Amino acid sequence: MKKIFQYSFAALAGLVLASCNGDYNDWSKPQSYDQQDPAAAYGVTTSPNSITMPVDDDEVTLFSFSSPDERVKGYNIRTLTVNGMKIDYTIKDGNVIASANALEDNAQLINESRAQKTYDLVIDTEYGAVLDNGDAVAGTTNLTSKITTSPTPDIDPEGYFMLGNFEENGSGWDLKTPVKMTDNGDGTYSAIVNTTGDGDNWFKFYEQSHYSDSDWDEVNQGQMGCKENGCSDRKGLIIWTGDKYEVQTPVISGKGTFKVTIDMVNFNYKIVRQAVNYYIVGGPNDWKESCEKKPLKFNQADIEVPVYTILFPAAEAGDTWFAIGDDQACDAVANDNNWSLLYGTTSGNGNQGESGTLKRRTDLTDDGSFKIAEGAKFIQVTLDMSDNSYTVKEVNFSEYIYEAGNNNGWGDPVDYLFGGDFDGKYVGFMYLDGEFKFRSHEDSWDAPDWGAGATEGSLAEQGSNLNAEAGYYQVNADLASMTYSLTPITTIGIVGPAQEGGWDSDTDMTYNEETGAWEVTIDLNADEMKFRANDGWDINWGGTEDALTQGGPNIKIAEAGSYFVQLFAYCDGKAYFIITKQ
Repeated sequence: MKKIFQYSFAALAGLVLASCNGDYNDWSKPQSYDQQDPAAAYGVTTSPNSITMPVDDDEVTLFSFSSPDERVKGYNIRTLTVNGMKIDYTIKDGNVIASANALEDNAQLINESRAQKTYDLVIDTEYGAVLDNGDAVAGTTNLTSKITTSPTPDIDPEGYFMLGNFEENGSGWDLKTPVKMTDNGDGTYSAIVNTTGDGDNWFKFYEQSHYSDSDWDEVNQGQMGCKENGCSDRKGLIIWTGDKYEVQTPVISGKGTFKVTIDMVNFNYKIVRQAVNYYIVGGPNDWKESCEKKPLKFNQADIEVPVYTILFPAAEAGDTWFAIGDDQACDAVANDNNWSLLYGTTSGNGNQGESGTLKRRTDLTDDGSFKIAEGAKFIQVTLDMSDNSYTVKEVNFSEYIYEAGNNNGWGDPVDYLFGGDFDGKYVGFMYLDGEFKFRSHEDSWDAPDWGAGATEGSLAEQGSNLNAEAGYYQVNADLASMTYSLTPITTIGIVGPAQEGGWDSDTDMTYNEETGAWEVTIDLNADEMKFRANDGWDINWGGTEDALTQGGPNIKIAEAGSYFVQLFAYCDGKAYFIITKQ
């Protein structure tokens, strides 16, 4: 039901100023009507109009006002949106006139497609009906019109290619080295390109049927781009030769590797930065074998940010020498014994310092290998490939790292992970419930902390939050390989001859979220017992009441009786149990 009510003088004045070429502007004589008195009191209705593109005249009727009541002499509009977007309009003889091309653009933008389809135009309007005595009443309406968009060119049977500021395309958009796009078989075509500059990298798409290695006039007959010159959006609608708009040139911002895809069914494109793999070559491993097997891979926290990190063990004896390779460089070594594509330091062989600049060996005067002096335990390398810079530092691991997340109020208090071998490998046991991270400090978020890397199961410094379904877990974090894993613990039980099942079967405990303990009331014999998880021996606790450890010694029950047992199943150094005789 439309709601019509009296405008105050100030509101009506604003309405007049906000209207676009309305027929009546004298709203200065307001009249009182009940808010629930519908527009039907004057028979005001609105009727949508369907539009089929293209049209001969760009000015089309979007919808119309009408009323059988002779007192209604005109209409004015305060606000008008189509699919949530404001549009320009005029009103003539009760018809709301708008640009057909603007309405088509609206529908295509909302649906991210220029395919010839029929789309809804959802119209929301605040309007006023002007009466013959100069009084005005106001109302709102919501209605849906339809637009059938213009046809698009047929898919080029020969395919598509790209030209632009790409390494693959040479300097200055070389027609002799076009970037061929791969037919994906579903109307989409893709190419992997490497941009050449840190700023704007200009490019366009072209129909292969118009390709020439020397005639730009012919090539431009099949050019495609965007609507606004220099558009740096990572997705958009395609403009083509012969379109209603002039073809403009999009850009990719920044240097890197990108996958560019065009959808020739919907006539849109998208650009996605690609994760580039980098590896440590040498280090604790054989140089050639490390290229063949690639065991030491850098992690990337955010695919849109070309920063990569790795933490790896130093050589067991002597200095640690290494270089850096990507897939291209490592494959060249493995397949052709070609070492020239590895990355090294511009500071000179074995003289990298804590930071510097990285270049391929083809651009260096020596190998530019990195050297860490004997005595280091672990080495951390960070690459920023936006400017080919690096940092290198030695790392000595602490005994504990800490988990903070939804499960513990983000560190109030933390849960512990123990790494007693000081090798970067940590194990903890805890209840998780959604998002969480690891951090290096018990009582603060001072760097570093560790979250999700670019691939599942990987970690990255200052990465995004990790996630786990609610439950109890063994949590493993390896800061040397920058990986983590979660092992669900569905049961913990008491096992051993102190309970009925002996060493073959255990008595299950129940996890209490309020106390954080696994609990059971049980009859125990004067004998030995342990705690174990998931009815197996991979995870088990033994030792004394105030110091349980993984695989620790059997626990001795001195006196038979009924006991209430609480197990706080944490990591080594933090796990304990409380046993109370009933």
